[in-house]
Amino acid sequence: MEKLIGQYLIEHWSKSSLMAFLSNRLAWKKRYVLKIYNSKTSPSALLGQMGHKALEEYFNGMEEEYAIAEGLKYIDKYMGAEINYGKTGSREKTMTDYARAIKYYFEEMPNYYGKGTVMGAEIKHVCFIPGPHGEQYAIPAKAHVDLVWRNNKTKHLEIHDAKFTTSYTDPNERNWGYIIQAMFNYFVVVDKYKEAPSKMIFKECKIAQNKNGDPQVQDYEIVFAEHPEYFDIFYKLYNDCTKEIMKADIAFLPNPNDMFDGEDAMEVYAQDLLSIDLSDIEVTHKTKVAEIREVKYRASAHDKVENEFITEEEKIRLKFAEFGIPVEMKETIVSPHVTLYTAKPSRGVRMSTIEKHSDDLKIALKATKVRILAPIPGTDTIGIEIANKIRNFVPYSSIVVSGDGLLVPMGIDSYNRQIFKDLRDMPHLLVAGTTGSGKSIFVNVLIRSITEQMTADNLSLILIDMKRVELTEHANLPHLETGVIVDEKSAAKALKWLVDEMERRYEMLQHAGVKNIRDYSGNMKYMVVVIDEFADLILGEFGDIVESQLVKLAQKSRAVGIHLVVATQRPSVNVVTGILKANIATRICFMTASQIDSKVVLDQAGAEELTGKGDCLFLDPSKTGLQRLQAYNYE
Repeated sequence: MEKLIGQYLIEHWSKSSLMAFLSNRLAWKKRYVLKIYNSKTSPSALLGQMGHKALEEYFNGMEEEYAIAEGLKYIDKYMGAEINYGKTGSREKTMTDYARAIKYYFEEMPNYYGKGTVMGAEIKHVCFIPGPHGEQYAIPAKAHVDLVWRNNKTKHLEIHDAKFTTSYTDPNERNWGYIIQAMFNYFVVVDKYKEAPSKMIFKECKIAQNKNGDPQVQDYEIVFAEHPEYFDIFYKLYNDCTKEIMKADIAFLPNPNDMFDGEDAMEVYAQDLLSIDLSDIEVTHKTKVAEIREVKYRASAHDKVENEFITEEEKIRLKFAEFGIPVEMKETIVSPHVTLYTAKPSRGVRMSTIEKHSDDLKIALKATKVRILAPIPGTDTIGIEIANKIRNFVPYSSIVVSGDGLLVPMGIDSYNRQIFKDLRDMPHLLVAGTTGSGKSIFVNVLIRSITEQMTADNLSLILIDMKRVELTEHANLPHLETGVIVDEKSAAKALKWLVDEMERRYEMLQHAGVKNIRDYSGNMKYMVVVIDEFADLILGEFGDIVESQLVKLAQKSRAVGIHLVVATQRPSVNVVTGILKANIATRICFMTASQIDSKVVLDQAGAEELTGKGDCLFLDPSKTGLQRLQAYNYE
C-alpha cells in the first residue's frame, strides 16, 4: 500500500465524516468542506447527546443528580423548531425516554464500573494512523471516545460507548457503522494511552420498556484480536477515501435516496448553491479561499424595464415563479404596522419549500424584513408580511377597556383586529425584547389597563424593577402592596412571602370547600407580580432562590388569583430556563438581537426579523401559531 502524500480538503477523517462521504458526497462537501451545518436534529440524536452529557459529567466527578440535570439542559439548547420530532415524537416523550434510559445507566454503573478503573471519559483526540507496513496516512483520524475503562479482572483496557436505540443490533451480524467507529476509537486510544484496547463494547439501551417498566439493554462487543480482517478492511477503506478526495476531477453528486441527507443534497444540487468549485484546490488542513467560477447574469422578471411599475403582489408571484413555485395572489390587508399579502399555492407545492424563500422576497420587494406564514393557521393560503415603511402607532388612550377583569390589550394584529387577553386565563406572561423594541412600553400599558379595571379593593400589585427606571412611575398607585422593589434581597423576600401567601390562600379555599378564587365568596384580592429585567434577578446573588420561588408560583398560584408578568431583554437559556417556560406558556416577544434569543422565548425563529417599536409576536397557547401584533403606544 502506497504512502499517501498531498494536501486535502479536510483536516482529519472521523467516523461521521467517513460515513457521510460514503453515503452522500455532496452532503459531505456541504458539511465538512464548506462548513454549512444544518440546524435540525432528530429526537434520537438529541437523546444520545443528553445521555452522553450526563455520563461525561458523572465520570468526571459530578454527583448523579447534577449530572442528569446537565443532560436535561441539551433539550433547551435545541429549541422545538430545530428538532424534527416526526409524527409520533414530542419534547415530552424525549424527556421521558431520557429519564428512563439514564436511570438504568446510573443504577447499573456502580455494579459494573466498580470492578475496574475509569481511565477517561468523553475523550476527543486526533492522531495519525500507522498503516500495516509502517507507513503513515497523510490525513489524521479524529475520534470522540465515550469511556476508556480498565477491567480489574483481565487488566485490559476496554472502550465503552453508550447507545440509546430503538432496536437492538444482532450480535451475530456485522454492524459496519459500529465496526468503523471501533477502529477509529482503537487507534486514538493506542495513541493516547500507548496501549491497545482489548475490545469495544456498545452498551445498547433500548427505549422500549420491559413489562416491569425498565428499559431493555444489551452489549454488542467487538473483540479486536478476534477480527484481524477488520483492520485490513479499515486500512483499505481509509486509504481509498483519502485517495478519492485528492482527485482533481472528483465528482460531488447527490444521493437522492439517502434517508437523512438526500432531499437536502438534491436541493443544493438543483439550486446550484455550491458556486465554489473545490475540485482542484490544494489545502493544508484548512480550506483555502476558492475562485468563484464564471456564471451568466440573468435579470429577474420584475427588474426588467417593461415591468417597472408592476404591483407588489405581482413581484411576489414572479419571484416565486422563478423558483418553480406557482401561486395565485389573494387578498392584501394593510394594518398600522405591516402589510399582509396572501396567496394560494398550486397543488403539489410543499410548505417547507415556500418557507425557504424569505430572503429572495426581500430582494424582490426591496424590503429589510419579510415573514412568511406557510400556511396562515386555519386557512388554505400562505401569508407574506412586510413591515410598512410608514408606521401608524395606535395610542392606548384610543381604546376602551372596561370590565372587572384583568384584560390586557395585547395589540393590533395583521388583520386590523384589536387583540385582548385576560391575565386570569394566561395565567402568567413572559415578555422579552431588546432595548428599544417596545417591551417596557407594553408592560406599562398592562399595568395601566389592569389598574383601571380593578380598584385597590380587588387588586394588589407587587412591582420589582431591577433597572430602577421603568416601573417607578407607578410608585403612587393605591394598588401597591409595598413600594417598588429595586434590590435583589428584597425581591427574594417578596417572592418568598408570595409563596407563603399562596399556601395560606389554598388553606382558605379548602376550608370554604371551593377550588379557586372565582368561586370563593370571601375577601380575597387578585395579586399581580410584575418583574422588569428578570435576568438581573436570576443571574444575581439570590438567583437560585428567586427561580425556585417563581417556579412554585407559576405552577400553583393561578387558582388563588396570583399572576406573574416576567420581562427581560436578555432571554438566554440560563435566564429563561426550560422549567420556567414549561410553566409560563403565554409569551410575547418583541424584536430580539438574534435568532437564538427568539427560539429561547418562542421555541422558533422570527422575532429577530421584527422591526422594533412595538412590533411583536404573541404566543397564545389557545391559538395555533404565532400572532404578529403592533403593541399600543403609551403616552
